[in-house]
Formats: sequence, C-alpha cells, structure tokens
Amino acid sequence: MIIDKLLGLPGRFGKSVGRRGVMGTLDLINWKIGNLLANWLSPSRYRARRLDREFDARFGVETHERVLLSDLQIESGNRVHGNKYGPSKPVEFYKLLERAKVKYEDFIFVDLGSGKGRALLMASELPFKRIVGVEFAIELHQAARENVGKYRSPSQRCGDFELLHLDAAAYSIPNENTVFYIYNPFHEEVMEKVLANIRQSLAEHPREVIIIYCDAALRDLVSRSGFVGVEVAKWHAIYRNEGAAKLETAHAP
Repeated sequence: MIIDKLLGLPGRFGKSVGRRGVMGTLDLINWKIGNLLANWLSPSRYRARRLDREFDARFGVETHERVLLSDLQIESGNRVHGNKYGPSKPVEFYKLLERAKVKYEDFIFVDLGSGKGRALLMASELPFKRIVGVEFAIELHQAARENVGKYRSPSQRCGDFELLHLDAAAYSIPNENTVFYIYNPFHEEVMEKVLANIRQSLAEHPREVIIIYCDAALRDLVSRSGFVGVEVAKWHAIYRNEGAAKLETAHAP
C-alpha cells in the first residue's frame, strides 16, 4: 500500500499543480507535512486524533478528516476569507456549553461554518429547541446531511435539524434565543458582517444571544461589537449580548 502511494505521487502532484498552481501545491504539501509531524510528535494531538476517530466509529459518521478550502467547490466570494475544516472536540464542546450556562429548552443552536456537522451532532445530545447548521461549501454541507442521517445515539435529545448551504454573512438571524457556535471558520471580513447582522436583529427583537467562539482569533472584534465577555481565554471565549448579561447580573445571588 505504501509503495502504491509513492508510485502515485507524481501523478497526484501534477493534478494538484494543474488545480492549485505550483505555490498552492507547495503550501498544501507544507501544511500536510506540518500536520503529520504535529500529530506524530505530540502525545496530546495524537490522543485528540484518536478520540476524533472513536467519535466517528461510535456513531457511524465521518467528521474527523480535515479539509482545505482549496479542495472544495465554493461559489461565494468569501471563500478567500474562510479557514480549513476541522472537527470540534467533544470534551471541550460540552465544557463550553456548561460554562455558558445555557437553558437549552429556551434556545436554538446555530453553528456558523458547520462543516461536516460534528458540533450539530454533539448539540443534538442536549434538549435544544432546534439545531441549525450554516455551511458555504457544498461538499461539507452534503457530508453534514449524510452524517445527520446516519447518526445513531440512544441519548439524543433533539432531532430537529435545519441544514443550510449558505454563506454565514448572508444568513438571516432567527428571532429566537440563540446560541451561536463559531469555531474560527472565517476571517475578519465575514465576522464583521455576521456580528453586524446579529446586532441589527437584537435591536429589532431584543432577546438572549450567546456566542461561543473557539480558536478565538478575533475575540477583540467581538468585544468591540458590543458583546460582553462572560469568559475570555486564550483559545476560546463566551459572550452574551449586553442586555442579557445585565439581566443575568441583576438576578445573580
């Protein structure tokens, strides 16, 4: 098998150059080599990858394989402002929701940049009113649909899924209490538009909004946009809209 892969490298390299150009192909090779070394040399990364595969095997889905946007069909002009797909970690995911103190029955869950749907599946283990995935890459959107259809869990508590093949910047914000889950899927240009849409929706329909932001490269932008940081750490941040945060403080013991 290894020999077959090595013999096939020249052909794959040529196809990649034709699709991405020489520099794009070299960037891809560097990324794959760096990712491979990190997974082999770091015990924590190796364990994380093992747990990712175990999640998929347990529930009969495929969500753990990472994907570069350059390998996907994306019609949106915002593809240049997007990041590669990678799965959320179950332990971290549930810890963040617990820290956010979400009353699940009163909220819908919206994953902006939902990829293959790992976070949607994990959210379905909680009694949310509804679960929404927004993804602009058709291949990832289709993968999420397949995974939702395959997912089998006796402890699943929400089966109301809405999967949208849509750019997050064009998503119409629902007028309900909402948990927005954002795992660093896009750059500042898209994040600014998303936050502006949420602010406008809150101005028209005041309610509770929680933003759970992982790999939070743009956390300063979220803070400047009028959202209150409930917990802001190096790799993640939890925010509420200002009115909801004040209300929570007023009712605190």
